[in-house]
Amino acid sequence: MPLLTIERLNVTFATRQGRVKAVKNISMSISNQEKLALIGETGCGKSIVAQSILRLLPKNAQINGRILFQGRDLLLVDEKTMASIRGKEIAIIFQNPSLALNPVYTIGWQVGEPFRIHQGANRNQSIQESIRLLSYMRFDKPGSAVKMYPYEFSGGMNQRALIATALALHPKLIIADEPTQGLDRTLIKQIIEQLDRARKIHSSSMMLITHDLTVAQSISDWIMVMYAGEIVEQARTRDFFQSPLHPYSQGLLGSLPKNGFHPIPGQSPSMIENLQGCQFHPRCKWAKEQCLNDKPELLSLNRRLVRCFLYG
Repeated sequence: MPLLTIERLNVTFATRQGRVKAVKNISMSISNQEKLALIGETGCGKSIVAQSILRLLPKNAQINGRILFQGRDLLLVDEKTMASIRGKEIAIIFQNPSLALNPVYTIGWQVGEPFRIHQGANRNQSIQESIRLLSYMRFDKPGSAVKMYPYEFSGGMNQRALIATALALHPKLIIADEPTQGLDRTLIKQIIEQLDRARKIHSSSMMLITHDLTVAQSISDWIMVMYAGEIVEQARTRDFFQSPLHPYSQGLLGSLPKNGFHPIPGQSPSMIENLQGCQFHPRCKWAKEQCLNDKPELLSLNRRLVRCFLYG
């Protein structure tokens, strides 16, 4: 049994402009100790999938489908049960440390929070655990670091503190939502190395959400590509970077500097409008009449999945 299975997940938001269809009929699974990278342009629905798993969506969200974690549907459990899962069995690393960390509490207090919430640790016990975790994340003088505030650290150090908090209770699944956004390449390499090292020690699975293809290539086993709320391709990481199948995937790789930096023309469709046919057809050089009128299904092809009439 996979650790996490998502079946036919749909998420919509009621707004004044109309119904935003953020996630459309998505299914996926993650096995024990497996690393899945969910990639795509900003606004394609990646983070909504993560927030759905932990039930962190705003009140105007409507969600249906199934999210099975160790066989239990997270969309059906009560809030008390869900609160016991968050941070203990499933942990999330948010993309912006300056927003995820509270500026009025010390780093030590925040890193030690999972021990107080889930294990009933007192203040001194939680601080000692914080020192241990910050030392593990290679903070200089962790005994002093626990007394400092987020503004006294760089973005990279604050991101390490978030990783330490997420790993505190050895979660079975780590969701890393753009964990390297805004960092330079040197820091990105360090953060990814430390995250993967910690994941291996705790035998955790990971869902990495990123638009940075270099990061996805360096750490994942599988690549899943999202476009306009849909999955358009899934493949082993090595296979994906050697031979992407979907025209959108090909465009993403072609936009990398090492591949000539050829951006994909046009822009993603509105999540409110009900675009007929393939969602990518207005930007696709291979589009034909069928693509404008009919919606392609997600096809299985040599242990890969692709949503495109080129392979029908």
